Formats: sequence, C-alpha cells, structure tokens
Amino acid sequence: MAENRGRFQKGHKRVGGRKKGGSKAQIELKQAILNAFAAVGGEDYLIDVAQTNPQVFFALLGRVLPLTVAGDAEQPHRIIVEWQEPSASG
Repeated sequence: MAENRGRFQKGHKRVGGRKKGGSKAQIELKQAILNAFAAVGGEDYLIDVAQTNPQVFFALLGRVLPLTVAGDAEQPHRIIVEWQEPSASG
C-alpha cells in the first residue's frame, strides 16, 4: 500500500481543486473586457463597427458563430452577407 502514496486511487474523489470558470485572473479579464464593451456603447458600438469596418466585424462574427465550409477548390463557395436594419415595429 505504501507504493500508492500520493497517487490517485480508482474511485477516490478528491476534494477541492480549481473551480469551474477559469482562474481569478481570467475571470477578472473577462469582466474588464465586458466593462470596456459597455463603456463604448455595447451593441451600438458593434453596429458602428459593422458599418464602418465590416472586415473587423466579420472576423469577430467568425469567432463566435459556428461555421464550417467545405467545397471543391475548383468551385469555391461564395457567401453573400446582407445587413438589414430591424424594423421599428419589432
């Protein structure tokens, strides 16, 4: 039994450990980013970026939306994205 000292045993549940959600630094960084986003206008800021710099906006969009595109190199896909303002009547 002495040879197993300090090793995980099958079925042994360990108490403690790192909490879900990341380290304290990661949590603080995420909150700082969200605070900065709110300070510059939040959703209105993103709309402005989409209109003035669509390349940056779509790069951001590509990071948050799951998208897989596959095709033939000789017949590449063409993706057309159109922006339409939501109606005032909602």
